[in-house]
Amino acid sequence: MIIKKIYQHAILQPSKVAVTFGTKTLTYEQLYKCITYVANLLQKSGIKEGHIIAICYPHDKLMDLLVTLSLNKIGAISCSIGAYQIPKTSFLPSCVISDKSFNSDRLIRQLLINRDIIDDLPNNKNISFHNQHNPDRISRLILTSGTTGTSKAVPLTNNQIIKRVTDGALTLSIFHNEFSLFGLSTAGGFNAALRSLLLGNPFFSDARDLINLLKNDEIGIISGSPVQIEALAPYIKKYQKHNLAAIMLGGSPLPVQLKKIITEELNLTLLDYYGSTEVGGVYFRVYSTKLNKPHSIPVDNISIEAVSESRHPLPINSEGVIRIKSNSMSDHYFEDANSSIKHFIDGWFYPGDIGSIDISGNVTLHGRLTEIINIGGVKIAPNIIDEFLMTQESVDDCGTFGLEDSAGIERIAVAIVNSNKINLKKIKSNFKIKFGDSLVPTYFFRVSEIPRNKMGKISRTTLKSKLKHLIKKL
Repeated sequence: MIIKKIYQHAILQPSKVAVTFGTKTLTYEQLYKCITYVANLLQKSGIKEGHIIAICYPHDKLMDLLVTLSLNKIGAISCSIGAYQIPKTSFLPSCVISDKSFNSDRLIRQLLINRDIIDDLPNNKNISFHNQHNPDRISRLILTSGTTGTSKAVPLTNNQIIKRVTDGALTLSIFHNEFSLFGLSTAGGFNAALRSLLLGNPFFSDARDLINLLKNDEIGIISGSPVQIEALAPYIKKYQKHNLAAIMLGGSPLPVQLKKIITEELNLTLLDYYGSTEVGGVYFRVYSTKLNKPHSIPVDNISIEAVSESRHPLPINSEGVIRIKSNSMSDHYFEDANSSIKHFIDGWFYPGDIGSIDISGNVTLHGRLTEIINIGGVKIAPNIIDEFLMTQESVDDCGTFGLEDSAGIERIAVAIVNSNKINLKKIKSNFKIKFGDSLVPTYFFRVSEIPRNKMGKISRTTLKSKLKHLIKKL
């Protein structure tokens, strides 16, 4: 279905730009010819339908996309990885395709293909479609972050991919061309690339082109993680023109300061995207200076509930365990029965989030189950404390976590990054006013930076492991 749609664009609008890379472009006709050519080469190398193939182009989204689509045409299962290293997974790929060889602890055949293959493309005038693979077969594996040390692989069929791309496309189609900063190894980057192509829009494959695209007013929406957008904000402010209307964030909680920068300083609509690799998109939380309050737009065909620990639905506005299901969700982790049993239960996916749902269906996330701090039976999500701390004078960044004292009792600890001197007595007083005496942090640590993963999520376990030894000295 994916390849067929690109083929249809190649027939109906052959000269329309499909992919940009630097000063060069590929039309839809050229892209389809490239896909066919590379697919033939891969088949001649021994790759067949059902083979699991790792794709490793950390700095080249064009080749990542081209190889992904070529494998899809063959009927092989693709899995993009974001670094020159084979991650620890529950499965072993048959082969890894990359632009350079690299050492790996896992003995896997490596096949080298670089951009020269585009210049070597035969000048065939006729194109045809011969892709008849079962649309319900697995065609893609997307790896999760692997916080336990082993990445879990989410399997997706062509039908599931098409449904996900279609469900999100309706909301985003009101904006002119999308530029995604996410790599294709992530669900967000993979979906953005296919969304652009299936809508017949150009896929912008090189992040270095973004400034020129902004100058030429060719971008309507930019998607990325909070870390990526925060770094890009000064350039957006300098070069944005009329078409750029929105920023879409995903991958980690929305920082309060970044929300202010996007909506007030840049005067752009902010779409805070909540979803998961396992389920797909769930909703967009829309922030704008034109709105009195944030507005949630649910993605089509999604059900979401807050339930008790015994998995019974809770009343409106009650805090509970979030569970989600959709018509495009996966129902297991690939070759990982133990993890599947924990997270996929009775047709629902349990992502491990705590939250509540109001009468209008708006979802408020309060934190992660594994990060909840229990203070004498009073449970609090650390991100709530983070948000409050970020409103305090001279706090540049922070991270909250639970830390056991010498008696084994869990206490609230906060790590603070500050360039100027802070008034700790005033902060504690403000805490008492906001949360009461019992939730004033016991431990305050000054650190040079808050550890985060590549998507910008705070690594609270890292904070705890680095700082827990210090309380012995207190």
